[in-house]
Amino acid sequence: MRVDQVAVDVFWQAPDRTRQIIKATRKEELLPVRDFNYYIDRLTAVQNGFGDIITVGEGRDVNQVPHPLAPSSMPLYRYRVVGDLRLSAPGLDTPIRVVEVEVSPKSSTSPRFVGTLFLDAASGALTRMSFSFTPSSDIDPRVDRVHVDLEHSLWPGYGWLPFRQKVEVRREIPEIDLPVASVIRATLEVQDYTFEPTLDQAFFSGPADSRPQFPDSTAFRQELKEHLASEGLTPISLAEVEKEARDAVREHLVSGLPPLRLHIDGASSILRANRVEGVYAGLGASYGLRPTTTLRAKAGYGFGANQASGELGVLWTLSPQSMIRATAFGNELRDMGPFEGAAGVVNSVSSLFGVADYSDPFFSSGGQVELTRRAGSWTFGTWVTAEAHRRKPSAWRTSPFGGHRFRPVIPALEGTL
Repeated sequence: MRVDQVAVDVFWQAPDRTRQIIKATRKEELLPVRDFNYYIDRLTAVQNGFGDIITVGEGRDVNQVPHPLAPSSMPLYRYRVVGDLRLSAPGLDTPIRVVEVEVSPKSSTSPRFVGTLFLDAASGALTRMSFSFTPSSDIDPRVDRVHVDLEHSLWPGYGWLPFRQKVEVRREIPEIDLPVASVIRATLEVQDYTFEPTLDQAFFSGPADSRPQFPDSTAFRQELKEHLASEGLTPISLAEVEKEARDAVREHLVSGLPPLRLHIDGASSILRANRVEGVYAGLGASYGLRPTTTLRAKAGYGFGANQASGELGVLWTLSPQSMIRATAFGNELRDMGPFEGAAGVVNSVSSLFGVADYSDPFFSSGGQVELTRRAGSWTFGTWVTAEAHRRKPSAWRTSPFGGHRFRPVIPALEGTL
């Protein structure tokens, strides 16, 4: 809904003195959004690989997570070498050997790192880290996932220094399993290094991170939305992150959200009105059995039709691209025709107070098994369904509060499909 850009100067002095000065920021809203200020680590570069303790969002997203390379962290994690890379570049006499190390926590109930480290085999220096956290690391109850990716580049004579970083935070409503989430993705690239600059002795005694009082518009070197297409506007990249985290912690959930939540797949599943059901009220719940398995159930009652309805389903995530869904349902509301006559909320209001019920309801009971697979921007699916269709007479002849007479319901063909 909003894209921001920041220009920042990053300073470092051996062994661990740092300072960053934000020179300018600018933004553009693509959809209306309440104004807010980012945490400082969304706008600045991570230096020294976070240090011994990892904090995200000024300690409000993630706090007090022991870094797996900290001297005191060895008893807290399991380390496994899973890869070996050799990097070549102009100016290097011999290729650089980089070792890929998978890190998983010994306790998933404590704030811990879950991810992968890439280390220079000769020096032990950190070259890259890609990771998430155990659910107990999340401070904000709305946080579903936090993912961080740090890449360093090699400068001969100076070592591995920050090059690119991504911090991605996904939030949902913790009490409700609603198919809506907010994602903040901060991508920062560090370029144009200047070595051995002349700095005043008191320079590093200033604030560690400072925001601009007088933005410098000349600080920007790229258009505001230049990388928007490559970054994407949906959290699809989290699918691979979730798989990596699941593989590392095995049977433990990697989401910071509670396993049991209210499930709402639309406003009409809670409250609706039409001339066949009358007023319908319903509620649902979801429960995460495992990282790859979710149970969902919902039930409701149509007071005009004196009829209960319900649905029970299970969702298996086979991979970031594939899933299987099995569902059993009874007296599920359907509408005649290939398209809805009106959105559910609009139809309910019109049925109660207006001049028309735009739907022609009938009911279906049965089951379905569905397999879907995503390939790029395409989604392919196949499914098997068995269901019985039946119709019911109108419960309302006229709108309750408008007094207008409804047209007859187009009758559905009863039988088994």
